[in-house]
Amino acid sequence: MIAQNYYDGQKESEIPALCTLLSKNDLASQKITLDALQLCPDTTKTITKAGGIFLIGLKKNNQYCSLI
Repeated sequence: MIAQNYYDGQKESEIPALCTLLSKNDLASQKITLDALQLCPDTTKTITKAGGIFLIGLKKNNQYCSLI
């Protein structure tokens, strides 16, 4: 674990809290694993722009799966 952050407990607030956390840490060459809830363009762009590598679970009901 490289960092932690508070969010208000709502699923809708988890992705913005994660992007804030990721943008505040040096992700160069870091491997980030996340569950399917965090699979969205904002999250993957934040990790990629910072030089990180991501592994995110997939669920068939995720609206972004058809974009991958």
